[in-house]
Amino acid sequence: MDGSGLLDLSRERLVQVDAVLARFFSLAKNRATPFGQQYVKLWETLENNTVGGKRFRPRMVMCAYQSLGGEDLEAAANVGAAFELLHTALIVHDDVIDHDFTRRGLPNIAGTYRDRATAAGASTRVADHSGISAAVIAGDLALFNSYRLIDRSGADDQTRARLLEVMD
Repeated sequence: MDGSGLLDLSRERLVQVDAVLARFFSLAKNRATPFGQQYVKLWETLENNTVGGKRFRPRMVMCAYQSLGGEDLEAAANVGAAFELLHTALIVHDDVIDHDFTRRGLPNIAGTYRDRATAAGASTRVADHSGISAAVIAGDLALFNSYRLIDRSGADDQTRARLLEVMD
């Protein structure tokens, strides 16, 4: 297979990962609905923070899996999505640690919630605190659910245990 064939295959696998993430966020927002629109908005903001990027981690997962002879591409897509969600959690928490309110020139989760609080009339201190608080919660949700995706990936028990060790 030539390089362009590998690229097409890689894109196809990333479509599978994106589908897993889309399903995951759809279910998460549905579960959040009974708790109120603010909780749904938090999930939407977290989802927006996973869009774009190179999908390097899921790409590595899918390529390694296939090169080692793996055939359950749905399970691998779930694992790839889990690693992407873990990466998102780490980025969100890193922004909190660094007191960053933007990423790639746009408001990140902390910045989005800070801006909402500012627009609602909050002082700078309160708005910053609101943004940081929302980002901590969103990062925790992404972290916990990255493990949940591994747990529900369809991988056998031994493989799942090894994947969780890698994530740790």
